[in-house]
Amino acid sequence: IRRTCVGWFEQNRAVSIFADEVKHIANTNDRVIRALLDDDRALGVRCVFATQTPETLAQEVRRTFLGFGSLVIFRQEEANTVAELVRDLVQSGDNWEPGDIVNLPQFHAIVRATAGGRRNDPFTIQVPNWRQQRDELVWTT
Repeated sequence: IRRTCVGWFEQNRAVSIFADEVKHIANTNDRVIRALLDDDRALGVRCVFATQTPETLAQEVRRTFLGFGSLVIFRQEEANTVAELVRDLVQSGDNWEPGDIVNLPQFHAIVRATAGGRRNDPFTIQVPNWRQQRDELVWTT
């Protein structure tokens, strides 16, 4: 990344890295995603990482993962994960409870985002049911 992308940020170029399961790139330590978060942003690197089960990540990996500027939270039920997410959400000053995460309806999520260097208040969104749209041929021309 560093050899290829040097100067890209200044040229308004970027590369996006997608990992549907972050444990495949950083399960035992956070070195890889920490470098992407801290250092490689200046090279125009944008990361989109996901995990279905945050509690399976090593603690330092989970802490770094949750430190990214934007976080989309779908329903979670593991008590330690829920408590950690609530502690993160309330930093904005809003009142969030474990039930807000445990009882999220299907196709709903809580978004915590940063814009312009400022952490915004978390909010709840409804996301499309992509599988249903595909099955109903919504995407055909």
